[in-house]
Amino acid sequence: RYAWQNGELEFIAEGTAVRAREPNPAYRLADGGPFTSDLSGQDFYTLVRHGHFPRAFVFGVCVYHVAAQSMRQSWSMVGRNMEVPTFTEATYTARELAMTRMEDEANRHGADGIVGVITQVNAHIWGEHATEFLSIGTGVVSSPEVSGDPPTMTLSLDG
Repeated sequence: RYAWQNGELEFIAEGTAVRAREPNPAYRLADGGPFTSDLSGQDFYTLVRHGHFPRAFVFGVCVYHVAAQSMRQSWSMVGRNMEVPTFTEATYTARELAMTRMEDEANRHGADGIVGVITQVNAHIWGEHATEFLSIGTGVVSSPEVSGDPPTMTLSLDG
């Protein structure tokens, strides 16, 4: 959100710092730094119990602009309920670019997978004909030494 003047942005970062009782090298990055994640405590516990360790909070974003159509193209679609291929292609391209950027960031942190992926597609008032695609998740690395029960899928029964 904008704070005191135009062009100045204020943000709040929230989180919880944790320390393991028995330090495990798998919790540290190659440079010795701590991992980052957007996982809940329950998700983190489940992940570690099954031999996967978080590496980094990763994200990819793409803002894609679609040029305005000509008057002739616009009139040809008046009164018709039909797909606009340029917007569909723009959404697919933006999604692919954002996901690829997220994967590239995970690879830079040495992750061999990404969990907890959330995607968002937004249109903003500042960019007519622009689509923003955002993907976020946690890059993880798997440890073959840890054996646990195989992960199970749980589906919420809430609407």
